[in-house]
Amino acid sequence: MDAADEPAPPVVVDDEIIIIDEPDAAARAPTSQVSGALGRLWETWHLGVDSDLLGSLQLAEPSDGPWRLLGSFWVESSLLPAPNLSLHANGFARLAFDATPTGRLVPSADLYEAYAKLNLERAAVNGGRIVVPWARTRAAAIGDRVSPPDLRRGPPFPDPVRQKQPAWGAWVRTSLGPVGVEAIALARYEPSEGSLAASNQGGVRIARYQTALVRSPAKAGGLLADDDTAALRDEYELVRSGVLAARASRRLGHLDLGGSVVWGFDETPRLHLRPDVARALVAEVAALLPGGEDVPLVCGSPELACIGGSGTLEYQRQTSFSLDASWGLGVIIVRAEALAVPKVGGIGGKQALVVDGRGLRSEQVSLYAGVLAAEGGIGDWIDGSVELIDVVWDGVPAGTRLWGVELLGDLSAGPRTVHRVATALSVGGGLGGDRVVWQLRGEAGVLQPDVLVAADVRYRLPVLGLYIGGRTELYTGLTGSPGWMRQDASMVGVFVGEGS
Repeated sequence: MDAADEPAPPVVVDDEIIIIDEPDAAARAPTSQVSGALGRLWETWHLGVDSDLLGSLQLAEPSDGPWRLLGSFWVESSLLPAPNLSLHANGFARLAFDATPTGRLVPSADLYEAYAKLNLERAAVNGGRIVVPWARTRAAAIGDRVSPPDLRRGPPFPDPVRQKQPAWGAWVRTSLGPVGVEAIALARYEPSEGSLAASNQGGVRIARYQTALVRSPAKAGGLLADDDTAALRDEYELVRSGVLAARASRRLGHLDLGGSVVWGFDETPRLHLRPDVARALVAEVAALLPGGEDVPLVCGSPELACIGGSGTLEYQRQTSFSLDASWGLGVIIVRAEALAVPKVGGIGGKQALVVDGRGLRSEQVSLYAGVLAAEGGIGDWIDGSVELIDVVWDGVPAGTRLWGVELLGDLSAGPRTVHRVATALSVGGGLGGDRVVWQLRGEAGVLQPDVLVAADVRYRLPVLGLYIGGRTELYTGLTGSPGWMRQDASMVGVFVGEGS
């Protein structure tokens, strides 16, 4: 054979024989690379995708929707064009098919976040289409008031950002000596239409009551009529739709203190309903309400295809204040939060949905809330928070009941103060190097007995990069409680997905 075909001679090193196999000339040739500025950008570009297909079966009122298929696809990307500058963007597309009596196909797509992050010498600036997750406690998150909730049906294992509605604006973080300072300005408020129906949308909405107007989204067609929500989709004027927020924080030893103020919009809309619609929205409990007669819908539709016409819903301004504190106690972190939305002078309070013999309507009251939480974990197995919550509505009108908060029955006289006391849990973990991942989120009322629980478990297969899993959502409670309002969203489901 030719010399070129002869094997390379062995090399002996300390009685060990090492065979050196020379590669051919083609293999030795250097691979071509993109050079210059374009090459540097290519090396710093990141792209990730995640997709899943969820099939679910309702546990309550199966005639409203015996099964549901939901396909989701997420794309997220980041680019580092300069040492102090990074660009981030993500988006999603969903296609839902609900086996309701008539069947409906619900597509949804959105460019979610798209922003630039600039790291300066003494500040960090995020600008563009952003989400601001300001939660300090994991379950209650009563201080998370900047970005409105995104209540469209979400994917399994939704992270906090995916449960918020993005908006165009800027977020600046800096420090003044030992005090950390954050300032936020958003240009347009974009309410999520999913809040108009009492359906869970991818995660238990702990301590966020009264975002739902009707009990069953299927009976209401999933959303209100186009005329009712058309104004919500209009382009808002900049001055009319801006949101301003500021936060200051400081660390004192093992104690972290913070406070914030938000001038924004109430998640609960103000209602302008016709009398027949006001009664129809509470038709399921009309027999328990004294006074008034059932009024037939003007449109004659039993599924509430027409609610009230243009201007039915109006999201109004509110000013809210919060304080928070955290103590590090070894493996346990104790957190506390307090929230105030006062109705004082020209400061608008909180919209409250109340029900009486005339049906459903909105009233402005003062709202206060507090939460005490204990967080901790054991390795990668379990990590989470146990919390005690009290939400207080002050100034509830005489002769009314808080919709979805108080049990329905005899109506009390005089303006009242109503407490919603609940315990909450938000835990999760992984096993086998995150081969198995699980989450459990839930809440149980104390004064108004009801339970809201969502559980997920996922197993990643050793081949193909696929994961399979299951989830269940359970809502149960006495008539009038949040659990009762959401029973139609109780479900079990299985999903399969692929991510990177």
